[in-house]
Formats: sequence, C-alpha cells, structure tokens
Amino acid sequence: MWIAILSSREVKRGRPYRVQRMGEDMVFWRDGDGKIMALRNYCPHRQALLSQGKVVNGLIQCPYHGFEFDGAGNVVHVPAMGRSQKPPSYLKAKSYTLYEQYGIVWMWYGPGQPEAPPKFFDDLKDLEAYAEYWETWNISFLRAVENQLDGFHLPFVHYNTIGRGNRTLINGVALKQIDDITFVWHAAAERDVGQKPKVRLDIDPQKAGTYIEFIYPNLWQNHISENMRVLAFFAVSQ
Repeated sequence: MWIAILSSREVKRGRPYRVQRMGEDMVFWRDGDGKIMALRNYCPHRQALLSQGKVVNGLIQCPYHGFEFDGAGNVVHVPAMGRSQKPPSYLKAKSYTLYEQYGIVWMWYGPGQPEAPPKFFDDLKDLEAYAEYWETWNISFLRAVENQLDGFHLPFVHYNTIGRGNRTLINGVALKQIDDITFVWHAAAERDVGQKPKVRLDIDPQKAGTYIEFIYPNLWQNHISENMRVLAFFAVSQ
C-alpha cells in the first residue's frame, strides 16, 4: 500500500536528508532531474551512514570510501577501482519505491509493486497556495489516526474552542463510503441544552458542508468550508 511519509519541501536539492519511517532508517535526496530518491541509510560496504555523505551528480556518495549509489541502490562508482572498472553488483543498497505529487511524498509499503499511483483528494489536486508545519506526537500511529477520526473528544479536549465550554452535544454520524479506502463522514455538533442526541444522521455528509474525509491508511482532510481545509497525514518516525 502507499503511505504518505514526507512533505516535498523537506527534501532539498543538493543535500541528503535523513528520516526514520516505518522502522527504517532512510536517506532521501534528489537526483539531477530533481526526482526524489531513497535508500536504506547504511552503505552495504561498511555500514557507514549515507546521510553523512554528499549528493554528487545526482547520486548519493558514501562518506567513508566514496562509493556512489543511484536511486535503485546500485553502486555506480567506486573511487578505488577507477572509472574503467565496473563495480561489483552484490554491493547494493536497499531502495524504496516513491511517488511525489501535490507536495507529498508517498512510499510503497509491503509486498509487491504498485499498480497505480496513490489516491488523493480530488478537490485539492489543483491547490496552488498553502502553509504547512509538522510536529511530533509521542503516541502510536494508530492512536494518532484514531484521534483525528474521533468526534466524541471535541467537547472535552477542545472545551475552550469548538467544544463551547464543554457544552457541546455530538449527534450521530452520517457516513459515506467512496471506495475501498476512502470514507467521508459528518458528525453534527450543537449546543447542549438538555436535548437527547440523535443516533444517526440521515444526510449526505458531503452536502453538510463541514465533513471529514479519510484515505486509508493515513491521509486526512477536514473540509471546513469551500475556502478552508486542513490536510494531515501521520507517519511513524521510529
């Protein structure tokens, strides 16, 4: 499956970028055409950290012996062997299948190879201007995702904003399944004046104006209005 792991802005031209994702220590860089590449962050020769090396002619260069690797993990050049000698094929670094678009970098996680690019929110594909930031939550991946899908925490956790002083009633959810990995839902919040909450909302969540859209496993959008959205994805850093 595809999993969003990075913002495109994190990986600059001309320098390696070290990131831990899904239990893997990885090094990212951009080749001569600006395409993003990633390898396991250990040279297969002596296990030196590739992220401490350099980007040379679109290749990642090991800081220990100068071995140069392409995005597929192949050794393209070994300085001690000269330019005329072909490097040994067994010295190959682990590579990763990536996809970059909409300001996001996805990684293919699991067996096999992808048959199609990752799914994205249709109404955000032409977005040109946005602001972004990231932060670290000291919780599990599942809890992070669950938090964004849990409307019941609003009155208590966000009591001083959208929780309205802990006097917000959360009605039942209107749920719509778009495809195998995409879901949209709306939970109507209203001021608690002693009324009973509705068990189920018989409406199309997308017609409610404000709704949550989730693409499995970690891409989330809060559709606040036509002119305001919050997009988030959650990536395991260890």
